[in-house]
Amino acid sequence: MIRYVLAVLLTTALLGIGLIAVQEVAVVRTETQVEGAITDIERAAVSLLAYDDPVSGDIPPPRRVLDIEIPPGGFTTEDIETLRFEPVTESNWTAVRYKIDGRPTNTVFLDVPLVNAADDTATLDISGSSSLTLVLELVSDSGHKPVVQVRIGLQDEP
Repeated sequence: MIRYVLAVLLTTALLGIGLIAVQEVAVVRTETQVEGAITDIERAAVSLLAYDDPVSGDIPPPRRVLDIEIPPGGFTTEDIETLRFEPVTESNWTAVRYKIDGRPTNTVFLDVPLVNAADDTATLDISGSSSLTLVLELVSDSGHKPVVQVRIGLQDEP
């Protein structure tokens, strides 16, 4: 009888340790996928700034189109609670803040000025999206400095 109790206790302990390990691997996998998507966005934005010039008038601005995959929550990945791109005031940096379910917020700084093309707000919030298309366009801001505008989808500008 004691053998059965010990076997059940040992099995329960091993399953508990295994599930904790699976959960930690899911967090690491999610972080890797999110940071990979952020790197793709930064690479496209830096390419715009390095190889193109902003245009004026009726000429469409230079752009890059990216398809981004952000993992939805599941057994091998965790949910992303927030994912925001916020320009850093008076600099050419962008702070990317993301929070994985139940974890502290992570911040990554991009060496490129990204602004939201919609709603007259500089912050781009793509929380809750798992698969989306981002359009990055090189434009001049009010001070005639080049910035990269980001909008979601391929819809035409009004």
